[in-house]
Amino acid sequence: MSNDGDLFEAMLLAEAKLELEKITKDAKRLLKEKVQTEVYSSYSPTSYTRTNDLINSVTSTVSETEGLVFFDESSIGHTSAVTGDKVGMYTPKFLDGGHSDGKGSGMYHEYPERNFIDKTIVELEAIYGKNCVEKIDN
Repeated sequence: MSNDGDLFEAMLLAEAKLELEKITKDAKRLLKEKVQTEVYSSYSPTSYTRTNDLINSVTSTVSETEGLVFFDESSIGHTSAVTGDKVGMYTPKFLDGGHSDGKGSGMYHEYPERNFIDKTIVELEAIYGKNCVEKIDN
């Protein structure tokens, strides 16, 4: 009897992992689409050369129990035009949620919010149902 139960459990876990892989793949694709639409297609830079680091940093992993889609900050090589400091780790957050350093106006000091993460979540929930995804802000 336990063999049937073990087999059923293994089948359920395999099916769940396939679903996780599908959702994670869709989440990665949708996030890249939203970055393209909300960031790259919204303006053309005039004072710097676009690197595409942000969109190229979108990556994913899938384990037995969860799928993660995130920006690999080590792939974002942005430096501050004001200070020269490495700021790649802040780029996704500043572009998504907006930012103002209070030291002036223009693209080096203010960034309008783009909300590409929340727009991705809304689209995923429309496909897979409410609370199918969790936003982790770290």
